Amino acid sequence: MKYFYIHGLNATGRTSANLLSKTLEKDVTVLSWNQTKTFKENFNSMLHTLEREKDDIILIGSSMGGYYANALANKLQVPCALFNPVMNPRETLKELKSKDKEHLLDNLSDDVINSYIREKDTVIPRVVVIGLQDTITDPYESIKYWRDKCYLKVLVNAGHEIKNFDDFKKDILELENLFFIDFSEI
Repeated sequence: MKYFYIHGLNATGRTSANLLSKTLEKDVTVLSWNQTKTFKENFNSMLHTLEREKDDIILIGSSMGGYYANALANKLQVPCALFNPVMNPRETLKELKSKDKEHLLDNLSDDVINSYIREKDTVIPRVVVIGLQDTITDPYESIKYWRDKCYLKVLVNAGHEIKNFDDFKKDILELENLFFIDFSEI
């Protein structure tokens, strides 16, 4: 079993991947994406990496990385754990860019923003963690969206960035034991 972590916007993922490695007692590899590239370019690059993988995989992502992890998990039909995942990336990126007083998102073009669409979810094993104090994604919209699609954990006193994964160790590791049937073959 191999674990991949996909980071959020303006991040490298190294810190979270290291925390996840310690918590899960497993190697967690960062799967990077570039915010100056379109969704399709990033998605295809990560997909290419994952398709070469010989082991079974579990994807973990947070924020925009959660959006990518979910999209890749849907495509590959693999389990995923998502932390405050972005659901509507186009709208979220537009809003973040409009509020960007530090100009951290100057390299995020309108063409890149408009390349994002809301992906259709398939039935896969998925854990989603939502912090009620999240200021990037609307936690109540997230709960409404995810409540019937996954095992949902709501954290009352957590914000957008989850810095401690201890409470989710069991949930993430249990994804290894979930097998699913391809109903199209029945």
